[in-house]
Amino acid sequence: MTATATDAPPILADLTDFTLYDSYDESDIGDCGIKGGAMPDPVVPSPTAFTPVTQDQDGPGDQSSPTTATTRLALPSPPVPPVRRRGKNMTKAERDAKRLERIQRNRAAAHASRERKRKHQEELEFRNISLLTQGEHVRKRLRASEAETAVLMARLEAMSKEIADLRNGVVATISGDR
Repeated sequence: MTATATDAPPILADLTDFTLYDSYDESDIGDCGIKGGAMPDPVVPSPTAFTPVTQDQDGPGDQSSPTTATTRLALPSPPVPPVRRRGKNMTKAERDAKRLERIQRNRAAAHASRERKRKHQEELEFRNISLLTQGEHVRKRLRASEAETAVLMARLEAMSKEIADLRNGVVATISGDR
């Protein structure tokens, strides 16, 4: 796309003749490791990221005026995602290394799981002992309360009998006085 200084953003207005390249050619960036050959969305840099490059158009095959020069703005190269090699694209050494890493991670996770299970088991055993002790203490207090209740009931009956005897004596005394 060729533009003039009047079409340019204000920051580039001082350039008189330049060429903008607003699309990427697949040969420039390859397939970027994306399956299906899909091209990523181009990254549009800020206007200050453009680097003016001046080239003489006078080459061996160009016989135009000897003073013609073109200023091009070179775009920074787009970011290339890291290569993720999976399955068939991996070498045997890479597959073995990944397998060993996975085995190590699995061993560490299994060890951590066993430790968590052991700690949980210990906590349950401690809680069981604590609850058994607490239950025995409650049963002991219950037996003591039942014994105390039996003693108090016996005293109540004795007092009730005594009150009844006193009442009968008072009634007999009052009726004998008449």
